Amino acid sequence: MDTGNPVQTGRTVVCSPHFYDAVLACWTVLERDETSEVLNVFTAAPADGFTSWWDRLNGASSSAAHVRERVAEDKDVLALAGKVPIDLGMLETQYRLRQNRLLHSAFRRVPATRIAMRLPFLRSVLYEKPAMGAEHLADCIMEAVPDASSVCLPAGIGGHPDHLIVRQSGLVLASRGVTVRLYADLPYAVRYGWPAWISGQGGARKSDPAGSFWARHLKAVRPLVSEPARDATVVRLTDAERKRKTEAVRRYATQFPALNAGRSRGHLENDGTFAYEVYWELQSPAAGSRQER
Repeated sequence: MDTGNPVQTGRTVVCSPHFYDAVLACWTVLERDETSEVLNVFTAAPADGFTSWWDRLNGASSSAAHVRERVAEDKDVLALAGKVPIDLGMLETQYRLRQNRLLHSAFRRVPATRIAMRLPFLRSVLYEKPAMGAEHLADCIMEAVPDASSVCLPAGIGGHPDHLIVRQSGLVLASRGVTVRLYADLPYAVRYGWPAWISGQGGARKSDPAGSFWARHLKAVRPLVSEPARDATVVRLTDAERKRKTEAVRRYATQFPALNAGRSRGHLENDGTFAYEVYWELQSPAAGSRQER
């Protein structure tokens, strides 16, 4: 496990599936690298006249209006780090679902039903519009930021479908020779706290639910990330960085309550949640293992 700053020379682009992901997971990249940029992927507004299950959880009465509010909110938050986002204008998963009020009501009221969103055999039933392919998304990313020297994308910890397709596009970019780093997705990554190999907690306990959770979700990127603990770069935030990051995250007022609820169980209000950020640089098997420093 390396510790330090993942930022290298050149222009780093942080791909944020949703408006808040770059701030939640990569605040140190935004603050420490003045040349870094944020590329928001799923930023398109759906048609007027319907409100999705997630937007209702956030108190919205119109998804289209809610997205416009989130666009303005994101610009204000990223300005704290001196960034102006680039928006790709793709539709996120909740807006590709069929606009059926019973369906969205079930997803909002009974969290367990959301598992159905990830079942391949239900896609034709649940979705009005198909998901984009990883190759196409990789093309769009490089078209938007052709001079990027490295790209940071979500590791997919937690299994959110929007994060997974963005991660898959990262594998495509890596195969094309682009320097790609994956980042631990917050708040999903801290559902069980930080893994013991990061926090140093656990003592004589043999079980590490957080570590097992991470390993399960990172299996899909092996052998490019062969051992999560060994291959990781763990960045410790300074007290000042943690304070600024906490302020920035809370300014996503339209999303914070829902992100901090459910399985996250108040993690975004836990001081230790923003103690670390974790990154993995994708490597080919031929490149060999990274050496500990």
